[in-house]
Amino acid sequence: MMEDFVSFLNAKKFNSHHPAIRALLAHFFLVTIHPFGDGNGRVSRLLEAGILFQGEYNVHGFYGLSNHFYANEQEYKSLLQECRRGRPLNVSGFIKFGAIGFRNELIGINNFVKTKLNRVVYRQMLVRNYNTRTGVRRRLLNVREYQLLDFLLNATEPLDPFSASPSRKITISELEEYPLIKSIYRNVTPRTFHRDLTRLAEIGMIKFQRDEPSKTQIIELDFDAISKYQIS
Repeated sequence: MMEDFVSFLNAKKFNSHHPAIRALLAHFFLVTIHPFGDGNGRVSRLLEAGILFQGEYNVHGFYGLSNHFYANEQEYKSLLQECRRGRPLNVSGFIKFGAIGFRNELIGINNFVKTKLNRVVYRQMLVRNYNTRTGVRRRLLNVREYQLLDFLLNATEPLDPFSASPSRKITISELEEYPLIKSIYRNVTPRTFHRDLTRLAEIGMIKFQRDEPSKTQIIELDFDAISKYQIS
């Protein structure tokens, strides 16, 4: 059966399919043949990842669809059993299930790239705005505002970089308690801190939201500022 399986993987018809379909078919048939006493699932996922890699997915990493299978373990096992019942085997349910995971993986990677890119470009814009003078003694961003935004850029990194949310939210009261923020505003009044936040919102660098359950204001970086202050 393994010899037939290897021939199947090398067949012209099999290799005419999309890499994701080939990866999922290889996974299904290897774990169904079950050639090893232990580790069949791991080897199936490894083979799956290898086929995706050959198909020029995973070029900067080596991963399969393991997270999707682990997160939906019961559905995964049920589909394996269901697809094995008939003769000939009907693998369409398993392929559909795996394709959803593949799509989610691509969405997560796209989110990751956008999040990292937005933060790199936002930082460049931040430096540029600090160095842009709007008058003899006035910059687009003063020192305090620059330091505040630089802090927010680091403090709001999302906990899950693959999530759709590009930024971790932070409340004004939470922001006030950070030692670095206290240091930046130690020689001015609390009113100055709130005035700076208001101005940064007015020029489109941050935005406010209201968390209804707690009735507190939340601060987020406004990445739309990237297009507003386009770097040429």
